[in-house]
Amino acid sequence: MTLQPPFLSEFDQEAQADSGVDALGLQAMYERLADRILPALTVRMSRPRFVTAMALGAVVCAGRDDDEVARDGVSPPWMVFEWHVAESLVRCREKLHDDHRIPGMLKIDTALRQKRPISAASYLKTAAIFGFTGIYKRLAIALGILTDDLGLDDSGYELVAAWERDKGMAGFQAGRDGEGAVLRDRLKVAVEKGMQAGHTERLPGSLYEQIAILTEPLGAGRSEAKLLTALLGRPKREAEMAKELVAAVEERKALVLRPDEPDFLRRTARRASEELQLRLHAIDAFESLCGPIMDAFNGIRRLSTEQRRAPIGPPEFREYARKAKLVERVQDGVARACADRVLLEWEPGVRPLVDCFEPAKAPDSLFRAVLDRHEKAQADKPPHGKRPWIERLPHDQVSVRAAYVFDGPDDPFDYVHDYRTTSLSMFLQDLRRLS
Repeated sequence: MTLQPPFLSEFDQEAQADSGVDALGLQAMYERLADRILPALTVRMSRPRFVTAMALGAVVCAGRDDDEVARDGVSPPWMVFEWHVAESLVRCREKLHDDHRIPGMLKIDTALRQKRPISAASYLKTAAIFGFTGIYKRLAIALGILTDDLGLDDSGYELVAAWERDKGMAGFQAGRDGEGAVLRDRLKVAVEKGMQAGHTERLPGSLYEQIAILTEPLGAGRSEAKLLTALLGRPKREAEMAKELVAAVEERKALVLRPDEPDFLRRTARRASEELQLRLHAIDAFESLCGPIMDAFNGIRRLSTEQRRAPIGPPEFREYARKAKLVERVQDGVARACADRVLLEWEPGVRPLVDCFEPAKAPDSLFRAVLDRHEKAQADKPPHGKRPWIERLPHDQVSVRAAYVFDGPDDPFDYVHDYRTTSLSMFLQDLRRLS
């Protein structure tokens, strides 16, 4: 089974009242380390042609006021354009080469079966974050395709021109004649009607099909694919790091799936430039500590779950820690983090993490260190702290709360965090750069 980055469709991700996923306060450090190698990407990205769709939308919506919204009072023109693209992809999904990982697909499918138009009410609840514009805006801006206000930037003009050549859509960007000009004007009318109504209006079936075929995820033509690949290697920040990783994935000629990523990054580091090597070694050192402390945390949850949430304490944890060699692994991670001066310089938060776990040289002290770290991570969450997943009880005992029981398989990944090379390789696969 192909493993993919997290993706939302039927429902929107809502922050739970007292959790989130960052149980040990590692997320911010991980994100900054990932930004040092692939700053333009996130793990939610996997389909580069949505960036092309956004560039087309910038052409269609050009000339409208920055603060203009639809009749619903909340939806800007680019969102109305997104509704039309997403609806077209769903209506014509049987004509697509691949209909996976399209944001909001199940929501739109539900609305269409109920004969409802696409609107702020029927589309993703937090569409500005989880619709395709929300997901890919960071990338489009980093690659110079769009400006901060979603207008075309220099690379965006190049991208639309490449798309025009590939698809025979001359005139879309600026012309008065040609199939591209006709399509652009029809889309302008559709967006205008959507703005006035606050939802999509029914389009001719042939127009839905045309939009879907021209924007489908696997539909990049030669010029568009070549340009998008080149742009991935020259974002505005950390350009050389991204370029080297693009080349490494292309040389691999296969997807970098989530379990493959640690080995891929370690192998890449052996032949990387000094700058990339420093970054990849820092990541590896960081993860060498993250892995065992997360295993210890989940071990406490598992033990409490197996006891049907009856109190457990250090005695129950000792045998679990011994079998998993947790103390040895934690101390190895501490030593590696301390030895990586680049990691300590870049990430001040690593020192408190080390200070928390360096004294944990026995299962009992590791048990307490994990709980201390978790409670601090929860207390530090905005706006006023969050309740721990694990409740402290008298006599050094604990019980996992019902919402956070843990009875599934152990984490199969060598790294706790995803450093975006899966997203990068999915991009390159869509652009036909991999076997």
